[in-house]
Amino acid sequence: MQDRYVGDIGDYGKYGLLRCLAGRFDELTPLSLGVIWYKVPDESHNNDGGKVQYLESVKKSHAFEVCDPELYNSLRALVSNGNRSLHEVQRQAILPPATRFYEKPLTFNGSRSRSERVEHRTRWMAAALRTTEKCDIVFVDPDNGLQCRSVGPYAKFGPKYAFEEELLPILDRGQTLVAYHHTARQAQAETQIRARLRTFANLRPDLCDEILALRFRRGSSRAFLIIPSLTSGYVLRQRVDAILAGLWGQHFDLVTLSNGSARASC
Repeated sequence: MQDRYVGDIGDYGKYGLLRCLAGRFDELTPLSLGVIWYKVPDESHNNDGGKVQYLESVKKSHAFEVCDPELYNSLRALVSNGNRSLHEVQRQAILPPATRFYEKPLTFNGSRSRSERVEHRTRWMAAALRTTEKCDIVFVDPDNGLQCRSVGPYAKFGPKYAFEEELLPILDRGQTLVAYHHTARQAQAETQIRARLRTFANLRPDLCDEILALRFRRGSSRAFLIIPSLTSGYVLRQRVDAILAGLWGQHFDLVTLSNGSARASC
């Protein structure tokens, strides 16, 4: 995650989803939220994070604003005031007030040896897990998403990815894991998402029936993998169904291991 992404169209979908999953809009059991940012330094080689046009035109933005007017107006204020940073997201309580954040940057900049990188990432992850240990839901937000074959955890670009093995302690503690993943261009997005779901299903067969993902189709294609805990599965599925059946349903697709993608009615 980079500060420059704050407030773009993908951010709106991300925060909107997390607010719904935590119970911002219903009377079901509220779930506490923890966020591990996987923050890396801002880059400037592309225009990622520039998709903020949805905030500018009332006519064009209406389909977004109605989904969560409070969130929409908060992000519009951040962008218009030039306060696009994770610190501001936390300070302005865009996510539920009790949310626990781990925001220490994960970077290998400098002259770290491999052993130093291993130690640095291990300590960083241990601190992130401690920060979020009492949360019902833990959201991990890596810059590029889940691991790929060409980049290892201690490589130069390793901090831009979350690795499945380092996320297993979240599931072992009985917490719900929500993981961001940016789909690539090599295959259909749904195929990629199902492959990621299958990986977690193989790692945790006892959770297989509840694993799902929501694909946010606006801007770049991205997915949010949801691996519910045994205690929160029912509540989370009720909230996912409400997302797809409501105003957000025009922006999200459901992807599961059994039936791929299913568009919900708006």
